[in-house]
Amino acid sequence: MRLLKTQGSDSSEWQPQLVDFRGEEYAILSHRWLANATDEVLFADIEIIDDGGKDPAIGHRPLRFILNGVYGRQPPQTKSGFHKLRGAAQQALTDGYDFIWIDTCCIDKSSSAELSEAINSMWTWYSKSTICYAYLQDVPGGPDGVVTEHDLKFAQSQWWTRGWTLQELLVPLDVIFFTETWDPIGEKKSLSDAIVSITGIGMDVLTHARRLESVSIARRMSWASKRRTTRIEDLAYALMGIFSVNMPLLYGEGERAFLQLRQEIMKDSDDESIFAWVEPSANPSSYSGLLAQHPSAFARSSDIIYYIDFEDREPYVMSDRGLSITLHLSPAQDGTVAAALHCPVPQTGDGFLAVYLKRFGKDSQHYARVKCARLGSLDQRGALETIYVRQSHPTHELDTILPYHFFNLRHLHTGTTPSEKFFLENAKSNLLERLPYSALASLPIHPTSHARKWVCSGFEPVFRVLRGTSKLSAVLLFAGTETGVNSCRVLIMLGSISSTQIGYDARKFDTGDIPTDLRLQDFEPGFKPRPAGLDTWIELENHHVKVEIEPQVDSSNQLFITDITISKIFRITPLQALGEAVADRLEPFVPICLPTNTPAQSTSKTYDFILLSSDPTERRGLT
Repeated sequence: MRLLKTQGSDSSEWQPQLVDFRGEEYAILSHRWLANATDEVLFADIEIIDDGGKDPAIGHRPLRFILNGVYGRQPPQTKSGFHKLRGAAQQALTDGYDFIWIDTCCIDKSSSAELSEAINSMWTWYSKSTICYAYLQDVPGGPDGVVTEHDLKFAQSQWWTRGWTLQELLVPLDVIFFTETWDPIGEKKSLSDAIVSITGIGMDVLTHARRLESVSIARRMSWASKRRTTRIEDLAYALMGIFSVNMPLLYGEGERAFLQLRQEIMKDSDDESIFAWVEPSANPSSYSGLLAQHPSAFARSSDIIYYIDFEDREPYVMSDRGLSITLHLSPAQDGTVAAALHCPVPQTGDGFLAVYLKRFGKDSQHYARVKCARLGSLDQRGALETIYVRQSHPTHELDTILPYHFFNLRHLHTGTTPSEKFFLENAKSNLLERLPYSALASLPIHPTSHARKWVCSGFEPVFRVLRGTSKLSAVLLFAGTETGVNSCRVLIMLGSISSTQIGYDARKFDTGDIPTDLRLQDFEPGFKPRPAGLDTWIELENHHVKVEIEPQVDSSNQLFITDITISKIFRITPLQALGEAVADRLEPFVPICLPTNTPAQSTSKTYDFILLSSDPTERRGLT
């Protein structure tokens, strides 16, 4: 560690000088680098490295002059960053400090070893400083040369948005803020209310009344969610001290640095709030790992805390199979599972936060996180299970490892009365004979094949998916059991939206329009598939049609377990609506009450919600 001497900085002929740190008290500077880093006074621009100053340990410092021999040195006074450097030195000298540490000139960034040591030591260096000067170069002084915390320019300073300044705000107890002209704005203690409003950091943390280690990982990450750094990797490196970890620096690895940071955190902490993040713009069906890609995913996690560890759990293990983690899993209605975290639901303070996972295959231990735009909550947790979750899930992953894709028909849901009930009258799919013999020999049959009694004779309920843009794989013609003028047919078409997404389409046929032969080539030009799912319906004249898909893996086959629902739309005439309205006026409302001797049944419910932001303008309500 090197320090900049402040003696003589009040002179117009001052020459910056560096000395090795030998236990002296020192001030430290927090600032933003200029847009062009070469405009700063750098280590290479300092000529005298050691001037033989006094060593407190032995009473003297050996006289040693070392000329910085780096070619291309510029006189420090000619650089635009000299005003900041000299202003900091002068302020330290005025406050009685002979030395100050400034990262622009006190680190030889041409040495990767020295740079790595400095970044890993930054937290310690700021914590051991006697005082910290926060220089807000984009905040000009007011009419009297001073601004206050109520000035909008103070709150809008870019200093609050930089990644490195977060730890520089947290670590020193004494921080003084200055304007561009080195006029004091105030101390961290006196400005604490404004700082809490700007940063979302608690007053107890700012004033060191609370240990940083006691704050949840999610909450600490939320402080960095809106901060940026010039180098992608620095956003992770700037958080090492906040999470008490050290790791080697590898510039060029990009966002993997943030993944490395979280892996280091997990080696020393079982705080599961590290998984409590959301991506509001995420596709509900896209796959993700349990770890967020960027601190911005924690922007709405400022209220998340974690339960004290009250039960033994297996430690996290990162391997070639992904993250091995033991979680309580509860099945959800849409084929996903809700994994309970050791975190209470924000605002209420009870229950358990949960993330949604999707299993790869019926008996697989591999899962991916889905529905990343929200978290869930559980009143009661499910069974404990050890699973694997890979961090990255390319959209083409299943296409590259599974050679054959199949639709696998399972359930047909219709009404029970003649006007509501349908049966499969005719069907046509692509030719299975196109498959290799080995695939035909191991044609997958779903265990619930007994549910396929509705499939018409001669039609194989497992058929090949033709992948591509608007590719049609099969047409299914359903007939209603009602006869006469009200009888109709519903045609459902199954196929691909793209090479990786399944879709369906539907249309209605009147009795006189029934096609004599089902040929795929006749229907493919009009095939307009839409995604299959719980919330996707096609509304025909008198019926709703829905197709739900449950992906599963069987050996080398990708199966799309298919359930079909055809429901009648009941419409009432204006006269019927009027009659019901009159009846409501005539019949008093009678509340339904449980008998006093009937015990209420306790049920476990799953809720979806989006985290509440600390910013009232960004809050989202519970649903």
